[in-house]
Amino acid sequence: MINFFRDKNMAVITSRFVLTGASTILFVVHNSADGIWEFYGKEELDNDDLKVVSIDEILQIDCSILELRHMSQGRYAHREFKGDSWTILDM
Repeated sequence: MINFFRDKNMAVITSRFVLTGASTILFVVHNSADGIWEFYGKEELDNDDLKVVSIDEILQIDCSILELRHMSQGRYAHREFKGDSWTILDM
């Protein structure tokens, strides 16, 4: 498990909607196969919508995701709106 504090340049996946501020991060995945973190809003996505950025960029958008920094691989978290409590589940 990677602690966000140790590697601010760690690559993660998000959507163009999150990057432009058009969407709030509502869904976070810690991929079981490769350990990649993914941060999405509520939109349906296709491959053209996906972007690779650093975890530092995501933290600048929404520092509340730090609450999930110890979430194990193979789990995901969701919430209804920014400021809501995260619910963490197994995939």
